[in-house]
Formats: sequence, structure tokens, C-alpha cells
Amino acid sequence: MTEFVCVVWVDAENHSGWVDVKEAEQVELPVVYTTGWVVPSDKNNVIAVAQSVGPKLLEEDVGGVWYIPRGMVKQIVRLHAHPLLPTSAETILDMETFFGA
Repeated sequence: MTEFVCVVWVDAENHSGWVDVKEAEQVELPVVYTTGWVVPSDKNNVIAVAQSVGPKLLEEDVGGVWYIPRGMVKQIVRLHAHPLLPTSAETILDMETFFGA
């Protein structure tokens, strides 16, 4: 079974057009939180995270795959409460509770 995770990573930033050098030195790179299933890979320089999987997890096609360079990763957090892994009933919200219907 694969792991469901939240990858905390620093994204690259781009400024199109001309900018003052002093302003360019002040850039703060955005921190991004990406959740999904870790896709097994033989590439050591990236972590692949699929945002969508079928009922057989990673035995079939996956969708929304992010390829995050490992050098940009700050932290990987294992997430335990999601629909395809065993979990306690208290962590599963019914739609009426979630959406307030």
C-alpha cells in the first residue's frame, strides 16, 4: 500500500517583465502544501504525488501527478484519515455536517 501524505515544499517564483534589482533581491519564495498518494519512482531527485487514484490505488492510472524536486521539499507529513485507508468513524464527516446542509 502506498502512503497518503502532505508535502510541504518551497516553490519557484517568477516575475515577468522588468524589475528593480533591489526589489528582485527581496523575493520571498512561496511555501506550498500538496496532498496525495506517493507514486513509487526510481528517480531519486523527485517525489511524485498523485492527487487522484482509482479504487485499486496505484495499480491503475493516476491523475494530477505533481513532480516535486526533493531539494525543494521542507517536510513530508503522513496523513492517516482519508477514504481509502482504514480509519475510525469519528474522522469521516458526512456531507450534511461538512457542507452545513
